[in-house]
Amino acid sequence: MNQIAKPRSLFLNLTQDLMFKNYFKLNKNLLKSLLKAFLPLPKNSFIKDIVILDSLIPSLSLEEKSSLMDLRVQLDSGEVVNVEMQAFPHKNFTNRVLLYWAKNYGSQIKIGEKYETLYPSYSLIFSTFDLFPKVKNFYTSFSIRSDVFPYFCFDKGLRIVTVELDKFKKREPSALLDLREEWCYLLKESKKMGERESKELSAKGQEMEEAMFHLKELSREEGLRLVEEARDKAWKDQMAREDDSFNRGIKQGIEQGMEKGIDKGKKELIMSMLKKGMEVSLLSKFTGLSEEEISKLQKSLS
Repeated sequence: MNQIAKPRSLFLNLTQDLMFKNYFKLNKNLLKSLLKAFLPLPKNSFIKDIVILDSLIPSLSLEEKSSLMDLRVQLDSGEVVNVEMQAFPHKNFTNRVLLYWAKNYGSQIKIGEKYETLYPSYSLIFSTFDLFPKVKNFYTSFSIRSDVFPYFCFDKGLRIVTVELDKFKKREPSALLDLREEWCYLLKESKKMGERESKELSAKGQEMEEAMFHLKELSREEGLRLVEEARDKAWKDQMAREDDSFNRGIKQGIEQGMEKGIDKGKKELIMSMLKKGMEVSLLSKFTGLSEEEISKLQKSLS
């Protein structure tokens, strides 16, 4: 008996890292809105403009360990921000966040330059799993402070913000209180939203109206839809393989195996898209890989 195909969602899943990256990279106004809602910037500060920088650590490399950072931007006031969507639990996740923050901060200064040239560095991390099980709030901001009263700040150069979307309590869009909650709702519920929720969220104000319009337009991109579906399948297959290994008691080396499996999943995703006839240039746009790298994979199919 043939199974009935599950109907497609109206919108892309913004908790998937590639969808998240493409969504904000293609609309700087929405990225500015996101940063304004979540960054603990100085009082009365205003983000006039942002520059999207090249990632320090290459993402989606088929040969190297993949990068966590989805977006790296610089504010007009100088601060550098790593923005990331993380849907896959990792035992040493917090260590890796701190490492990337340190590289981001240290890369600003060159030999001979003065320390005064260093700007604060932020990491803004969205996760779909619990980072801190004992913490109830979905939003947490970290800095280096003394552990005794008056708990003064050692330096304002380090700021790490985590947003645990799983802890964000779902409400009707009309009941959302502020821009931060509106973004949490959109990111967490994008794949589940229907027309009614979409209209209610759009009615919250100009920023959400633009956010929903951009999501609708991007969701019409058939190429991006195919990438989303293939990537989702790769994740599910990898999770199933890991669960099967665990159930058989194969615990040693699971962490390393997960990383290798993710890289394998990325390669399988691209190969699948090539077989479906997707153009190399379009696949390069959606995945971040160079056309040269994708062309090498294409040759292996012939």
